Amino acid sequence: MWVRFPPLAPPIVKMKSGQTVDSCFSTDFLIAEADEWRSECWKMIRERSDLHFIFLTKCIERFIECIPADWNDRYHGMENASSTDKDFFDRGIKNLIL
Repeated sequence: MWVRFPPLAPPIVKMKSGQTVDSCFSTDFLIAEADEWRSECWKMIRERSDLHFIFLTKCIERFIECIPADWNDRYHGMENASSTDKDFFDRGIKNLIL
Protein backbone atom coordinates (compact mmCIF):
# COMPACT_ATOMS: atom_id res chain seq x y z
CA MET A 1 0.00 0.00 0.00
CA TRP A 2 1.32 3.39 -1.04
CA VAL A 3 0.65 6.53 0.93
CA ARG A 4 0.75 9.80 -0.93
CA PHE A 5 1.81 12.84 1.10
CA PRO A 6 1.17 16.41 0.02
CA PRO A 7 4.20 18.33 -1.23
CA LEU A 8 6.25 19.93 1.49
CA ALA A 9 6.01 23.68 1.85
CA PRO A 10 8.70 25.73 3.53
CA PRO A 11 7.84 26.45 7.14
CA ILE A 12 6.54 29.88 8.01
CA VAL A 13 8.66 31.24 10.81
CA LYS A 14 7.48 34.26 12.74
CA MET A 15 10.36 36.08 14.35
CA LYS A 16 9.99 36.84 18.02
CA SER A 17 9.75 40.43 19.20
CA GLY A 18 13.17 41.98 19.80
CA GLN A 19 15.04 39.79 17.31
CA THR A 20 17.41 41.32 14.78
CA VAL A 21 16.82 41.11 11.03
CA ASP A 22 20.01 41.41 8.98
CA SER A 23 18.99 42.51 5.50
CA CYS A 24 20.75 42.97 2.16
CA PHE A 25 23.96 41.20 3.06
CA SER A 26 24.35 40.02 -0.55
CA THR A 27 23.20 43.28 -2.17
CA ASP A 28 22.83 46.95 -1.27
CA PHE A 29 19.58 48.30 0.18
CA LEU A 30 20.01 51.77 -1.34
CA ILE A 31 21.08 50.94 -4.92
CA ALA A 32 18.94 52.48 -7.65
CA GLU A 33 17.91 49.02 -8.90
CA ALA A 34 16.15 48.45 -5.56
CA ASP A 35 13.95 51.54 -5.87
CA GLU A 36 11.05 49.55 -7.33
CA TRP A 37 10.80 47.10 -4.41
CA ARG A 38 12.16 49.16 -1.49
CA SER A 39 8.70 50.58 -0.62
CA GLU A 40 7.51 47.02 0.02
CA CYS A 41 10.44 46.56 2.41
CA TRP A 42 9.54 49.74 4.28
CA LYS A 43 5.99 48.43 4.60
CA MET A 44 7.20 45.15 6.15
CA ILE A 45 9.53 47.05 8.48
CA ARG A 46 6.63 49.27 9.62
CA GLU A 47 4.47 46.20 10.25
CA ARG A 48 7.19 44.58 12.39
CA SER A 49 8.32 47.60 14.37
CA ASP A 50 8.96 45.21 17.27
CA LEU A 51 12.04 43.88 15.47
CA HIS A 52 15.46 45.48 15.02
CA PHE A 53 16.47 45.83 11.35
CA ILE A 54 20.02 46.31 10.07
CA PHE A 55 20.87 47.06 6.46
CA LEU A 56 24.21 47.56 4.78
CA THR A 57 25.01 50.04 2.04
CA LYS A 58 27.84 51.57 0.10
CA CYS A 59 25.39 54.13 -1.33
CA ILE A 60 24.86 56.18 1.82
CA GLU A 61 24.58 59.33 -0.32
CA ARG A 62 21.14 58.02 -1.39
CA PHE A 63 19.91 57.64 2.18
CA ILE A 64 17.85 60.85 2.39
CA GLU A 65 16.13 60.27 -0.96
CA CYS A 66 15.34 56.61 -0.16
CA ILE A 67 13.84 56.84 3.31
CA PRO A 68 10.05 57.04 3.63
CA ALA A 69 8.28 60.28 4.50
CA ASP A 70 7.37 58.99 7.96
CA TRP A 71 10.99 58.01 8.79
CA ASN A 72 11.24 60.07 12.00
CA ASP A 73 7.95 58.75 13.36
CA ARG A 74 7.98 55.03 12.60
CA TYR A 75 11.44 53.54 12.15
CA HIS A 76 13.08 53.53 15.56
CA GLY A 77 14.31 49.94 15.19
CA MET A 78 16.44 50.60 12.10
CA GLU A 79 20.20 50.62 11.96
CA ASN A 80 22.43 51.27 8.99
CA ALA A 81 26.04 50.35 8.39
CA SER A 82 27.92 51.98 5.58
CA SER A 83 31.26 51.44 3.96
CA THR A 84 32.74 54.24 1.93
CA ASP A 85 36.10 55.69 0.98
CA LYS A 86 37.75 58.69 2.66
CA ASP A 87 37.48 60.91 -0.44
CA PHE A 88 33.72 60.43 -0.56
CA PHE A 89 33.47 61.12 3.17
CA ASP A 90 35.48 64.32 2.79
CA ARG A 91 33.26 65.53 -0.12
CA GLY A 92 30.34 66.08 2.20
CA ILE A 93 28.78 62.85 3.40
CA LYS A 94 30.27 63.61 6.82
CA ASN A 95 27.68 66.38 7.14
CA LEU A 96 24.90 63.80 6.84
CA ILE A 97 26.18 61.52 9.56
CA LEU A 98 27.94 63.83 12.02
